[in-house]
Amino acid sequence: MKEHSGIVNMLVPKCDSKRAEAERVASLVISQLERVINGADDLQETASVESPHDLFTDDLANSNSNNNSSSAGDTSFLKLIQKSISNNNSQPAQKFRREPEMYPVIASLFRFTEDLITKFAHTQDSTDKSPSQSVKVYSKTDVSPKDSDNYLRIDLGLFLNDMWERPAFDDSFVREDKDFEIGAIDPRYADIFAVIEAKVSENDQAHAYKQLLLYTYNIYWRQHDRRFAWGLTVCDSIVRACVIGNDGALASERMDLTEIDGRSTFVQLLVNMSYCGREQLGFDPTIRHNRAKSLWEIDVYNDSDNSKTTCEIVSVMQAADRL
Repeated sequence: MKEHSGIVNMLVPKCDSKRAEAERVASLVISQLERVINGADDLQETASVESPHDLFTDDLANSNSNNNSSSAGDTSFLKLIQKSISNNNSQPAQKFRREPEMYPVIASLFRFTEDLITKFAHTQDSTDKSPSQSVKVYSKTDVSPKDSDNYLRIDLGLFLNDMWERPAFDDSFVREDKDFEIGAIDPRYADIFAVIEAKVSENDQAHAYKQLLLYTYNIYWRQHDRRFAWGLTVCDSIVRACVIGNDGALASERMDLTEIDGRSTFVQLLVNMSYCGREQLGFDPTIRHNRAKSLWEIDVYNDSDNSKTTCEIVSVMQAADRL
């Protein structure tokens, strides 16, 4: 997959007020994250009200049982972040030996950022400064989504807070909204915004790209209002954001979580995901769900007079390879 320096900037909010707000919030989140990395004593104050580490008990237990250097006290998600991406020479970052050891760290970083965005965001003063959506991480990891076409298991998945309100085009998969807000449901490609593929070594980057492409194929299959899809790879401490379209895929430059510049870019990326427009996340604004009518609509434009006709989608034709 070819790297492109402009990938991260694709998510910069186009609205001036939201862009300024995203920069402000990202600066605060980065400041808090650096306090964690540098071993702040008042971690409880730095943490959000609802610590997500309980959601990853199984992964943490498996990680600790396979790592003699771990202790019971390290199950705190902030301690986990501190230990895993520290750039302190006296306490270098812990190296992962198995992919499952990475899952709670990656998920905790997303939950940490998500909770602080909620804490620092202007949600009452002005909608122009409020987040456009909330990006959340599923608590279930290493799982095969129920509506998968190939039954491959994804490492982690991201979803948007309102994705469950969009019914699947194919209603053969009934989705549950129970516990959706905390991501405790089984991931489904009809709901997944982006897949995260983890590898213990950066030498496996090419393999991570390959798997990410295989998973994202299912997102296109289940979400017909997608123009392109996002995905992330985490190889050791190196994060890359990927944009996957119908005619190709591009990856961002490396973001090293053990370096302050890499962490700052990573946090800004996540914050921008919350403040940018839906079209920047890959969704087609001409295809939408009409909740009042309980059906999907698509806008069709006439090139001759630039008029618009809104059509109602009664049914979806299967692709040729599924007939």
